[in-house]
Amino acid sequence: MVSVKNTLLLAMAASVQASPLAGSSTTSTSTAAVPTVTYIPPETDLFTPPAFPEGAIDISNNRTLVNEIKKEYGLDTADEKVTTPGEVSIMSGSCNQGSCPDYDKAFDMMYTWSQQSTPSPGGAPPNVLVWNDFNIRVNDCGKCYIKRVGSTGGGCYDFTACGRAQSICVDSGKNRAHRIWKDNGHKTCYRVEQVGLGGCGIIMMRVIYRPVGEIACNCFAAPERNRAINVCRHINLENRIASLEGLLMRIKQASADERERLLETVSFDQWLDTRSAGDPKPETSRATPTKSVQPFGLQAGPQGLLIYHGPTSIYRIRTGGPPLSPSDMALSDGQFDHVAQHFGIDLEDEVIMTALHQFFRWQYPHFMFIYREAFLRDHFGQRTKSKYWSLPLLMAVCALGAVMLPDRAQSQMSEQFYAAAESIIIVSGLTHPSITAVQVFLCLAFYQIGKGELSKGWELSGIAFRMAQDLGFQKDPEQWIASDASLATSEDVEIRRRIYWGCYTSDKIISLILGRPVQLYDEAGEVEHTESLPDFPDMAPWLPAGVDISRMFEPGSSGSRERLITSFSEHILLSKTIERILCTLFSRKSAANGITGLTLTDDLDLELCRWQESLPDCIKWNRWEPPTTSLLPSVAALYILFNSTRIVLHLDRVSAGASSQSQSVSRTVCTSAAQDVVCLVRQYRAQHGLEHAPLIFIYGIVQAHRAMRALDITPHEATYLVQSLDECCVAWGLAVQARAHLYELL
Repeated sequence: MVSVKNTLLLAMAASVQASPLAGSSTTSTSTAAVPTVTYIPPETDLFTPPAFPEGAIDISNNRTLVNEIKKEYGLDTADEKVTTPGEVSIMSGSCNQGSCPDYDKAFDMMYTWSQQSTPSPGGAPPNVLVWNDFNIRVNDCGKCYIKRVGSTGGGCYDFTACGRAQSICVDSGKNRAHRIWKDNGHKTCYRVEQVGLGGCGIIMMRVIYRPVGEIACNCFAAPERNRAINVCRHINLENRIASLEGLLMRIKQASADERERLLETVSFDQWLDTRSAGDPKPETSRATPTKSVQPFGLQAGPQGLLIYHGPTSIYRIRTGGPPLSPSDMALSDGQFDHVAQHFGIDLEDEVIMTALHQFFRWQYPHFMFIYREAFLRDHFGQRTKSKYWSLPLLMAVCALGAVMLPDRAQSQMSEQFYAAAESIIIVSGLTHPSITAVQVFLCLAFYQIGKGELSKGWELSGIAFRMAQDLGFQKDPEQWIASDASLATSEDVEIRRRIYWGCYTSDKIISLILGRPVQLYDEAGEVEHTESLPDFPDMAPWLPAGVDISRMFEPGSSGSRERLITSFSEHILLSKTIERILCTLFSRKSAANGITGLTLTDDLDLELCRWQESLPDCIKWNRWEPPTTSLLPSVAALYILFNSTRIVLHLDRVSAGASSQSQSVSRTVCTSAAQDVVCLVRQYRAQHGLEHAPLIFIYGIVQAHRAMRALDITPHEATYLVQSLDECCVAWGLAVQARAHLYELL
């Protein structure tokens, strides 16, 4: 009899769409008549690029320099050429590879990772240059064709042999390939196998991607998704099926009374996943909050400040009159200039501007509760009674920016900036709640957590979140337009939303890092999701690292705005899942109650996988990308947060008294997530340097190391993670503490 597992796997696989490589739009009118197969390469069969050497420079895109080095070692420098098979000697190993495919294949793709080390004078560390290449090789019509298709994890080769135009594409990430004959549109798709050949001389690693069998061009793979996502979803499906089979077995073996009890307590909805991989997220995740007239709102307090009162408040709500302005009782920042001077800060010193640049280059994408354009407009414009700038906010921003300064003497100014901001805000902020006061307290909280002062950081963040609620940030600002004169424009409304969601995501990061309850709940908020606002002129010097400034001026280009706001929007959605994890999985009451069949871990992990599947293309990442692929810090931080969350969700189940099936699933998830963290750290280090790593990187490194030690896997990568904290220590004292703890475990 066919098992439930096999039946359900076939049904679920049939609902998933095709890979873009196999099913992309072409003129093809036919495909090979082969059965649809489900193929996901095991993690152990997939090639992991060599570790990026300490201090190495990637020159993959500098072809002139690469070719000069190749000539020194007698290596071929041609990007494309045609030869006859007789001109090539018998191929063996990593050294003797020519322009013909290896293993008697019609085509293959050859990946080469090369490295040159030259000694430095004075006993300094050697200079290390690295580069990688992907070359597609074809044996057709009595000739061999080879073409370098770049360093992007694969590519396509268009050529003509014996008068027939054709195209061959190889995708190293999905282990797939296809060949299209352009004269008749016939297309054949292949499963690709990776064969590691080792190294030779300056060639550190060579890998052959060879076709090993035809597959249907609509085989199991989600459209425009990376391979890791398919594995994530596949694991969840198998776990759901295993849980369902276990329940059916218990029902079969139970007595009549026990069977009735089991059937009454189970809901089969928990095993059903009617959405296909390509379906959008549920409408509820992005839905606009329902607007309604509430019997509560903003009211002027005894000092004339606007504060929020809910339906049970001791104060009666003001019901009429003109909109109130919160600025009438605002303190002038000018009266606190002497505080900055007391801490040795000259407000006209260039270090202020330098620290601001560093903040908006490295920190701003992770502190979206500050709206850059409004802050800078007020900073360089009229500061008197400004809504989005204050002296303590300037000091707090400079404190976070200064920790990223390469000049150690200047970076030590961060302590002075912090002390000035704290001194002013404690005097003025607690009695005069305001937008900038919320931002200052939250900046100070992250500064203290980054130093390793976790208790103080927790307390400061609590003040920030309580003050945000005091100001009514949890309600959509459009509800306050009739009551608050500061909401004069649509920009004011959007900025207020941005600040709320920045506080919401910050709350989840802080709670996750410290392992404590959240303070801002999604259900308590009624704020619409944030949208993009226009970039101000002359913003290029203030853009985050990794942004291609040249593309900002292309017709129809949205510059950095699209990817940054998209990352932030997806961070909000991920934070909602993190909230459920922190509130549900780690609650003793929830653990005691339990559920029949699927565990909370499985449900929450499936929610994480769905989030990953639906990420927009502009912020997708996968570990199979070469180190030179552009990686925005905001995207890197988002994936570090995602993988860290999966590790903490699953790791305890590996050592707990869970079933062997559950333990196996959790081991696979933790292994994959930890390896993703390693790849992200390497890629970020190569492009930006870990001295500029965001705070969440420290958490991700620690969790990945924890998983690797618990599972006793890849000890060299665990050591690499510990060593990577050395560079993070330049900016973050928390990294110093984490490194010391991890060294004790080595």
